[in-house]
Amino acid sequence: MRLLDYLDLHYYPQASGVSLSGAGDAATQARRLRSTRVAVGSRRYVDESWINEAVRLIPRMRDWVAQYYPGTKLAIGEYNWGALDHINGALAQADVLGIFGREGLDLATLWAPPTASQPGAFAFRMYRNYDGAGGALRRRRRHRHLGRPGHGGRLRRAAQRRRRADHHGDQQDRAAADHRPHGRGIRRDGRRRASTATLPTNLAAIERLS
Repeated sequence: MRLLDYLDLHYYPQASGVSLSGAGDAATQARRLRSTRVAVGSRRYVDESWINEAVRLIPRMRDWVAQYYPGTKLAIGEYNWGALDHINGALAQADVLGIFGREGLDLATLWAPPTASQPGAFAFRMYRNYDGAGGALRRRRRHRHLGRPGHGGRLRRAAQRRRRADHHGDQQDRAAADHRPHGRGIRRDGRRRASTATLPTNLAAIERLS
């Protein structure tokens, strides 16, 4: 019997003028779009707030699970990148949703969601109803080692490879080391890996699907 099903954190970007705020000036809008990188594993992006270090939100949560209680699912029970009534906030929200899907987050809850007619709502429609006729990205789960009994050693090795890739700041290397392919490519052992459908992390990629 499991004592804990989810590791649940609440995250609100701490950079000035980003979370739970309007679009702001051009500098704030640019900061909002950069700040989505706190959720991924790059050590190159230093959070532009009092935190002043690489947050690595989802990879950090994944490492905690691997170390302390393998099999625990990941949740961000509250989050908000702001400006959902503006195209800038919609772009950030679309990027965040793609990151959540790519990184294997199991559950996320947007605090203060947009109304149906606001730009932020279209960030969700791009994934679940991009053509207004039910067109959506195919739902395909990638193979993950989390939650599979007996894979603790493999999980630790994957975490070590991920940390080495993070150190070099190469996101594609990290995906290969983690065995979470972004598409066709070559694994580190030289064998070709299969292609899988993953959520795109920018609007250009979504537009190519439509």
